[in-house]
Amino acid sequence: MQLKKEMNNMEHLPFTSLDAIPLPIIIAESVIDTSCAQEPKRLHRFINRAFYEQIGYSMEEIPDTRTWFELAYPDPDYRAKVMHGWNRTVEQSQSQGLCTAEMTTLIHCKNGQKRWFNVVAQIRAAIMQNLHIVTFKDIHDLKCAVEENSRLSRIDPLTNLANRREARHRIELELSRSDRTFQPFSVVLCDIDHFKLINDTYGHACGDFMLCNVADALRRTSREIDCIARWGGEEFLLVLPLTDKSAALKLAERLRKAVESLSCRWETESLSVSISLGCVTSSHENSVESLIDAADKALYRAKNAGRNRVCE
Repeated sequence: MQLKKEMNNMEHLPFTSLDAIPLPIIIAESVIDTSCAQEPKRLHRFINRAFYEQIGYSMEEIPDTRTWFELAYPDPDYRAKVMHGWNRTVEQSQSQGLCTAEMTTLIHCKNGQKRWFNVVAQIRAAIMQNLHIVTFKDIHDLKCAVEENSRLSRIDPLTNLANRREARHRIELELSRSDRTFQPFSVVLCDIDHFKLINDTYGHACGDFMLCNVADALRRTSREIDCIARWGGEEFLLVLPLTDKSAALKLAERLRKAVESLSCRWETESLSVSISLGCVTSSHENSVESLIDAADKALYRAKNAGRNRVCE
């Protein structure tokens, strides 16, 4: 009985030994707030040295969980998102009979940095059930590296447009959305006219330069919701969400004019290019391959009709 009393007495708990652990740790105690009938208030009883060194806040600055959330997540919308996500994570963990809940959040540290942490909290204990141990693991560098690798796997390194893989993925997403909403989308495939002549005359460095200029023109002229991809070589593909045939043809014509108006300075030469475009709009019978094939055939018609034009 005496041992139990001592364990319940916060002053006798050997929290200071947690200073040797390199992970940030908060220990909170659930207490009943007699002033309101809501959930118990959680007061912070201990913060270890690693927490202060890595995240920066002291016990005086975050005496309870509410204050911690306000400082760690100063943006109200993100804070609400974190709190909702955390409550859902706790419910899922409890339903699975787990003793801990875990999620990843972007924490606003005292020094102004925003860093990703993996947060693990004790939600069930055999003794001292009003005590909650929360650990934080800094995964910022790892998460950023993973996200950067993911980004690089989806873009073309020369033009910084989406790559072929990402374009196919976007078509798949739009097909799925179109099936659900019965709203069309369109695909435009375009090709730089006489591009081989540019490479043969001025060299591949100039060819790359012209590819980037065309990519910039497509980017400037298209809409924010559109996916612009380098399809391969001198070909580009655009996925146009929520766009019917009429709107797609109008946008394709604007793209054609934007490229046609380019005047690119290469060494002592002023170079211009044109593009041919094939446009196709989705139907319920389409697949990724059938859409790409239809756009390719439309592009072929534009080439055969004299280039520098849009065909459907």
